[in-house]
Amino acid sequence: MEIPVLVSLQAKYKDRIQIIGRSVDEDTPERIQEFAKRSGISYPVVMMTPALDKAYGGVLALPTSFVIDTHGRIVQRHTGAYPFETYDREIQWLLECRWMREWRLSTMWVRYF
Repeated sequence: MEIPVLVSLQAKYKDRIQIIGRSVDEDTPERIQEFAKRSGISYPVVMMTPALDKAYGGVLALPTSFVIDTHGRIVQRHTGAYPFETYDREIQWLLECRWMREWRLSTMWVRYF
């Protein structure tokens, strides 16, 4: 399950990135928030909207993750679940990149589930 990996990444990089979950479920926002609380999700979860779907080119499989810079550009896209180490290496590399200095402060890692 990818949620524990994302909770760990949010904890490790809490001052440098923001993980945001996006629910594609048709449940109410209240039920999604209940699920998030029960699952120990420590990052915000938003509901899917047509505008968000259009902005990020749609999602063909779950889970799908996007790394988005401070200008809303997609830096990386992942389809499928990966281990903590894979994401950790990628985040470290991106945070160290000279051309990504601005990214350092407020990047979002959006996870569809």
